Amino acid sequence: MQIIYFAYYKYPVTEDASLALLQTNPGEAKEYLLLNFGFTGLAGIVIFFIALFMTMYKLNSLQEITADKIKISSFGKKSVAVLSVVILATVGYGAKMFKDTGVMKTYVAAGDYFTRANNFTVYHKENFNNLTVTPSAPVFAKPSTIIIVIGESASSYYMSAYSDTQNDNTPWLRNMKKNDNFVVFTHAYTSKCQTVPALERALTEKNQYNDKEFNQSLTVIDIAKKAGYKTYWFSNQGYIGGADTPITLVAKTADHAEWLSENKELNGKYQYDGDLLKCLEQVNPEENNFVVLHFMGSHEDCINRYPPEFTKFGEPHKFDTVLNYDNSLAYTDYVLQQVHQYAINKLNLQAMLYFSDHGGDPYRKRHPDVAGFKSLQVPMFVYVSDEYKNLFKESVEVFKKQKNAYFTNDMIYEVVCNLLQIQSNHYDESNSLLNSKYKFTRETLTTNLGTRKLTEDKEPRKDD
Repeated sequence: MQIIYFAYYKYPVTEDASLALLQTNPGEAKEYLLLNFGFTGLAGIVIFFIALFMTMYKLNSLQEITADKIKISSFGKKSVAVLSVVILATVGYGAKMFKDTGVMKTYVAAGDYFTRANNFTVYHKENFNNLTVTPSAPVFAKPSTIIIVIGESASSYYMSAYSDTQNDNTPWLRNMKKNDNFVVFTHAYTSKCQTVPALERALTEKNQYNDKEFNQSLTVIDIAKKAGYKTYWFSNQGYIGGADTPITLVAKTADHAEWLSENKELNGKYQYDGDLLKCLEQVNPEENNFVVLHFMGSHEDCINRYPPEFTKFGEPHKFDTVLNYDNSLAYTDYVLQQVHQYAINKLNLQAMLYFSDHGGDPYRKRHPDVAGFKSLQVPMFVYVSDEYKNLFKESVEVFKKQKNAYFTNDMIYEVVCNLLQIQSNHYDESNSLLNSKYKFTRETLTTNLGTRKLTEDKEPRKDD
């Protein structure tokens, strides 16, 4: 397994690779196999094993073996005893040795990680009861909504809103950079190029710079509840899958949580992020709402992330990693626009935050351990309403001053606290990019869970 894996990825099997395996649901596994082997490759593998089976079957049937043709050997009691000891010792030691091999060690470690994560439910009730948040109700003139959108595999390096790209794949966000109600942040990075490790930090107190455990941490949902909001979680990510557990644990603490993969009306169909728009109709405009939308974004295989009729670059149904990636970014841009407009018209939107869990690179194979900085740069923006700007004028000025500051998304929890304009015994203002007390710089920030410094990025984006 190690040899085959290394031949393909030029990297050994690691715990991160095992985490990725455990998080995969059947739909993602199917897409991965088709993306990497294609129908021809998979058909070739199936044909090989069928041929192997048929060859063995044919060889076995060439001559019928009967008992009288077999020479029966008898063993004495001593021989049987010795052989029994040898077999038992071999099986016992072999099982232990197998567990200690590199591949199995990583798998066991990944399993232990999820076991610890599941202790979240054990500690959560007490931790939530000890959480204090002020004010305990929004101060807006009428019921309002705050929206958090989590992107997937979107790299700001390849977005036209950030760079001079060949295709204008994010026209809405590029135009919103000129809007005084938007702040588009220039230097946001992920903490890990893998969904679960990145989001278990982004959504909780846990980050690269502290020693908090996920299962002991409070979440953005907890903060919003204590701040007087009804909480919603709508996801286009898969619900089933071991490595989704930490994210699912956070999501299930919301007052209402829903996954498109469980929607019977969408069974047998590709679920697109645009389908989340219908979920917003469930949000009551007469209440204060905190809504999290979890996109599928640009997750491989990108050709399946947008409706064929939406294709803007290249041809519909034609596989092209670069153009498919551009189309998926363009579709995310379109859905963000629709979410923003619907919430303004129907839900009295006061603030909206968008960031991606990590980036992607259509020019190279994705691997959690060997991500380059193009995959570590992520988009991030904040929208605030006119009422929000008037109520928190000084704070919004800080938002704008910080747009070129360096940041890693494992501190999104503090950004959300700041956006909600609360104080809490579980909120460190110096970790919030939106705060004047923000303490981090490019020189002190790290990525890849602390193993790489941002100063190693030799092509940092220029300030806007």
